[in-house]
Amino acid sequence: MPTQPHKNLTEEIEDILTREIMHGVYPPGGMFPSEFDSVKRFGISRVTVRRVYANLEKKGILLRKIRCNTTVNDRMTAATDPIRMVGVLLPLSHEFSRTFLNSMNQEAARENALLVLAPPFNNGREQSRVAIDMVCGGVRNLVVWGYDHDLDLEVFRRLRLLGINLVFFDHVAPGNIADYVALDNEHAISALLDKAVQDGCHRFVFVNTAGLEVETNMERERLFRKFCQAENLPCEVTALPWYEMLKNGAAEHCRKFFDDLPEPEKTAVFCANAFQADCIYKAVGARGRYYSISTSETGYAPTIFNIIQPISAMAKRCFELLRSQQSEGKHWKAKDSRLKGVPDWK
Repeated sequence: MPTQPHKNLTEEIEDILTREIMHGVYPPGGMFPSEFDSVKRFGISRVTVRRVYANLEKKGILLRKIRCNTTVNDRMTAATDPIRMVGVLLPLSHEFSRTFLNSMNQEAARENALLVLAPPFNNGREQSRVAIDMVCGGVRNLVVWGYDHDLDLEVFRRLRLLGINLVFFDHVAPGNIADYVALDNEHAISALLDKAVQDGCHRFVFVNTAGLEVETNMERERLFRKFCQAENLPCEVTALPWYEMLKNGAAEHCRKFFDDLPEPEKTAVFCANAFQADCIYKAVGARGRYYSISTSETGYAPTIFNIIQPISAMAKRCFELLRSQQSEGKHWKAKDSRLKGVPDWK
């Protein structure tokens, strides 16, 4: 986060009230304290309070009418200033995030914009609080790679109502509060299944990420089941501990999973992502065939067949959607952008 200069009294009071709105103390459409109430609460002059309220109204946070009560904005708005700073909220615990961050940085350079990386967080709730800190620090455009389903989407709904441009990427789908960029999972799973059938596999297992229940992985599992049932392919679903994989590769869990497979040489093991497939391969070797989704064409064993996510194109699409929100303003409607991956059968 950029270093903030010392705030004057007006800025301090504005920051307090803005944070309270973002945390839901004063909900969208709800009544806001009168100027007199704030004069009494903070022990400051009415001139200062009027300046604070005028600033909040100018930003679209408050709605004020002559001789009427002040309310918190409840209509979708947008930051219309040129995009000069983009906040990126993503977990950096594995290579997928770092690859995406690198692509975002390249896009920011093309846009002549500054990329602001969020401070570390360990779960979705912390990620939601970090988003508020970034906005209060002056960031008006956010790209969010949701950590998990503990992410508080209500916080982001309030940010959107307060004029913050939002694009979600990959893990957590935001519904109608933000644009969403993700892989075309239907195309990816279909292509991987076709490849496995061509390879002579007659049994199919999907390995999900235990402890990391996110939209992307659930969608891939759902599509795997759907396509297998449509083609009358014998299939099953299991899960391996995701955070243990990140920590130490979860070799014991991977070996037990593989040893329990009947005819592993004829079984297609579908993994939620290529890191997971790589962990299994390192634990048991080339005894099986693995099918997964990756962000890179390099570094994986020859028996791991990947659909490569178009990360650079995804980063570019995030910027395009931020500009779209900026130009559409109150007429904006959420967009779901799915980009097709590229098969890598090397």
